[in-house]
Amino acid sequence: MRSILIVSWLAVSVAGCRTTSDAVDTAGSTTSGVVAESGPTGTTPPGVTTAARTAEIRGRLVNGTGPDSRGFGGATATPSIVSVAAQAILGDGATVTLATAPPGANGGFSIHLPAHDGPSIVSGLDASGNVVARAILEDPLVPGATALVQPLTTQSSVEAAVLLDMVASQETVSAVDLVGLRARIDAATAGVVQALACAAPGMEGEDIHALSLAARAEETSEEAFLDRTMVSPRAYTSAKMAAADALTAALYASSGTARDADADFRAQLAGMGETFGLDAASAAEGASGITSAGALAIEAASSSSDLIDAVEHRLGVLQSSASAAAMIEAFAAGGASLETVAKLQTVNIKLTKDLASASTATATSAAFGSWRASIMGAAAGEAVGRGGLLASVLGAAVSASPAYETTSASLTAASTALDEALRSSRAAAETAEDVDADKLAALVAAAYSTFDAAVTATVTSSTVPWNSSTGALVRAAFIASASSF
Repeated sequence: MRSILIVSWLAVSVAGCRTTSDAVDTAGSTTSGVVAESGPTGTTPPGVTTAARTAEIRGRLVNGTGPDSRGFGGATATPSIVSVAAQAILGDGATVTLATAPPGANGGFSIHLPAHDGPSIVSGLDASGNVVARAILEDPLVPGATALVQPLTTQSSVEAAVLLDMVASQETVSAVDLVGLRARIDAATAGVVQALACAAPGMEGEDIHALSLAARAEETSEEAFLDRTMVSPRAYTSAKMAAADALTAALYASSGTARDADADFRAQLAGMGETFGLDAASAAEGASGITSAGALAIEAASSSSDLIDAVEHRLGVLQSSASAAAMIEAFAAGGASLETVAKLQTVNIKLTKDLASASTATATSAAFGSWRASIMGAAAGEAVGRGGLLASVLGAAVSASPAYETTSASLTAASTALDEALRSSRAAAETAEDVDADKLAALVAAAYSTFDAAVTATVTSSTVPWNSSTGALVRAAFIASASSF
């Protein structure tokens, strides 16, 4: 099944694409633009105050990267922006302009408009009123307060397009995980969409819709994870919003720190579980469900191998961080020597390096395969868990025993069953016209729950004479090594 949904504002023709060499985003100093006197236009959405303009949005335009493509910026697109519009989102995914202002000489802009609950879309428009680039402002607009919006780039434009597609696909805007969405669209993913918008204008709608389904599957999985671990969704969302605001402030202050700021933002989100008292094992289990749901959704919804490669690479990086931390925690608690823990850290570092150089989904999977083999042992004809660093902690007396051979075979069977369940989840969630992201997330969660229970039961009932810490190590290692990669 390949679904194509091209939202009306995306279905535009582009005269051509000016291909330029990629460059790091740059911009001049912030300068406030002159606020236009045109009042709110179009349909007023719920929650918007149509009286005095009591809130302010500040931001700046930056030179992007890659080929220019209408709606998604580009390396030389910024000069064509003659006005910046602050827009509210309607229930069908359309937008209504509340106020506009021209950018200042150095790209800065300031827009005064009615306060409303948010989120808002901030769009840079050319002389014909076409969208050049846009961004989401996640925060509500509070009377008398100023909100910063992230610079309008290709990445921010794709984020905005995905949000509008999610709303057009019947998800209420208030239910969308806006900060999570920002993390789920990285520069590589945005570049794929931009390239398609340049090469085949209008056809990028399929990519946008596929990304919206993957985002929905991931956010549904995260919601289920928070529910299982009894973490307050409100507190979790508040912490994520603080991280997003810090990223926006850093990007607004200086584009030169964009990559570092984005890396810090993603690291904060990856470590959010620890902030809320979750151990690394629990965080890794949650990450497995989230990344598997996202990977399966993008594979089912997209016909673009480039998009699948980009999304699965991002998911692989997220999974690697969580799984590596869980392995360190498990080995340390299981009595591994300092030498073995050091070897494990080396293996984890290799995984990070392998993923950094991986350019395809196949390479991402290969990086994880090598990592698992080093830790769990996976030589030809060898059951998982009977070699590698895990066996060195258990010792030859255990890892070579008939009892452990039986236990290892059962655990390997549970892993195989998980893989099959994940494949079946994708097939069951596909419909004639689309992918049911919520159903997919639920099936993935059920698959991991069954796997977790099988691993726990196998370790608990095993006749291997291990102590509680060693048994816990085996359980944690098998669970932490399980993912869709």
